[in-house]
Amino acid sequence: MALSNGELLAKAESALVTGDITYGFLSPEQAKRFIRQMFDVARTTQICRTVAMSGDRRNIDKIGIGSRIARIVDENEDVSDYTKKPSFGRVELDTVKVALPWELSEETLEDTIENRNFEETIAAMMTTQFGLDLEDLYWNGDTSLVGDPEESGYVEGNELLYGLDGWLKQLDSGSHIVDLEGAALDKGDLFSALKALAANGYAHDSRFAPLLDLALSRQDGEGRWLCGSVSRTWPIEQRSRPSKWVTLDALRVLKTAG
Repeated sequence: MALSNGELLAKAESALVTGDITYGFLSPEQAKRFIRQMFDVARTTQICRTVAMSGDRRNIDKIGIGSRIARIVDENEDVSDYTKKPSFGRVELDTVKVALPWELSEETLEDTIENRNFEETIAAMMTTQFGLDLEDLYWNGDTSLVGDPEESGYVEGNELLYGLDGWLKQLDSGSHIVDLEGAALDKGDLFSALKALAANGYAHDSRFAPLLDLALSRQDGEGRWLCGSVSRTWPIEQRSRPSKWVTLDALRVLKTAG
């Protein structure tokens, strides 16, 4: 009779044996497979740039434009004073070490019906959970959380999250903010953002596709988009009625994205 996932984990946990620190590390090939499987689980990671690092720190050079550089000129106009160049910079990456120590005893492998396949089953389950844990850290990490059980405010289970500041914490404390002046975010705002991204060369970026899919899902049966909240730019439009301006922006984005 096959064991359930819960029974497999319970059996492994009851038979875990802590090995000496001098052995038990993954081989390079095992480590690569572990990372691939972990990224397959963490959906957010699939739309982010990931960098394999062999040390605790690494500097990555970056190059970018960041703004519109073309201009209209007259025939024979001297544009020598209008030369542009890309901006250069550097991003410094610092690692935060996260561990998943586990080991199966020989007795566990011998007693289970799967024998050596049992180790692969547990490894796959551990890898899946590790990927989910890291995705939780990416979003919800907060160094201001209390990580000491002796301190007031400590929440059991949050130990992983105080290792670094995740995306939500960084967005809240140091992001570029668009002030809608209390108005609700509507489809017009979404298409304005997509249009700006497309104009700056991100229309074919893999991270652009989910936003475009979301926008397309709002299209009505006649190929139009409705006005969400009353537009601040075009106050003459009516809420929940077809909007020529939102539709125009949408078509422009679709044309750029190909």
